[in-house]
Amino acid sequence: MVTNIVSFVVVICALILIHEWGHFIVARLSGVGVERFSMGFGPVLWRHKGKDTEYCLSAIPMGGYVKMMGDDENPLEGGKTAVMDPDKAFNLKPVWVRFLIVFAGPGMNFVLAFLILASLPMLYGRGMLPAVVTDVVEGGPAAQAGLPDGARGAARNAGAPGHPDPEAGDAL
Repeated sequence: MVTNIVSFVVVICALILIHEWGHFIVARLSGVGVERFSMGFGPVLWRHKGKDTEYCLSAIPMGGYVKMMGDDENPLEGGKTAVMDPDKAFNLKPVWVRFLIVFAGPGMNFVLAFLILASLPMLYGRGMLPAVVTDVVEGGPAAQAGLPDGARGAARNAGAPGHPDPEAGDAL
């Protein structure tokens, strides 16, 4: 039971971190100032003041937020920023830049999902169904070759003189 809860919290925190990092990195790349990057809500357990951004880890790990300069509607921070550089203000950026910043969070979740799904064949191998002969038609090529229903594919002519790949043989 405890393992399930801890596993759930770890997975949720990873998803939140990737999501919020998407907002953060696109905001920074587009010139928007980021005042705070917080993992979790509630009382701050740990904080680090970087050059421009305060990084926080809060008590309730079921969410997070990126507080950008000029984002005055954020009730978590209590309203307007006192002094703000207009070049770094979120609300003063063009709509397409704000759209990219807002979309970057869910976009990073899609990227994470793609990377996880793309890595599954690498982690667990590539499943291949065996070639099985079904529905042999009388007089058809499989019947003429003497293959019964249910015959599994195998290499033919492997090692035959003149065969281009002595290891592979011919496909059925």
